[in-house]
Amino acid sequence: MDRHHLLPHVSAGNIAFEVEVDYVRHSCLITGPALLSLCHHPTQDDMLEIYRAHEAQINGMARRLVAAGIRCSPLIMQPESFASVRRIAS
Repeated sequence: MDRHHLLPHVSAGNIAFEVEVDYVRHSCLITGPALLSLCHHPTQDDMLEIYRAHEAQINGMARRLVAAGIRCSPLIMQPESFASVRRIAS
């Protein structure tokens, strides 16, 4: 079976990507502000580089949101999506 996956890419200052939950691919988008909220020293120099540095955390949160029943396409991740992660890290 030929499966085309959306590679992470910059789209209007955001990062579009996909995650797989229960063998189903889900389109996701993390906003620029949400991405920058994950950094200790945020700059918009290379959004894709920032995404890659936090890819496991971002994908994990996206999979948890999908598994929790958040159904929208694309799943849009805002800074609030990571609020609990920031509280734990502080």
